[in-house]
Amino acid sequence: MPEIAARTRTWMPRRRIKQEEFTLKIVFLGALGALALGAMLALGSALVVQLTALDERVLEYVMDAGSFVVLGLTTFFIGRHVGNHGLLYGVSVGLVYSVSGALLGLVLLRAPVRIVSLFARSFLLMLTGALGSILGVNV
Repeated sequence: MPEIAARTRTWMPRRRIKQEEFTLKIVFLGALGALALGAMLALGSALVVQLTALDERVLEYVMDAGSFVVLGLTTFFIGRHVGNHGLLYGVSVGLVYSVSGALLGLVLLRAPVRIVSLFARSFLLMLTGALGSILGVNV
């Protein structure tokens, strides 16, 4: 009579595998995902402003707050995926997100460069990314 193999539980979630080395691929994919979510947020909020009687200035505030929320959530899930190097991944994704957003703003909007606000926003986005990724690693 053959022995019964140990029952496998396919319904159980997979355990995270801690990634030992830091890879830039995850950083750029995370920043690209955050930019895509930010673009969807911008399009959705612009559609709401067009279809309702909301003032257009609301869009600026939604995008300012939404960029931090999008980056925080993205880095949280990156931290959950990689399992370690949370601070390094979070700061890196925040920096790439900030720089790419500034470059897209320069190219698409032809907005003037404000160095002080660029550095302040970059610092806050790196801090948000670091906090999100650290929470993702530890939760």
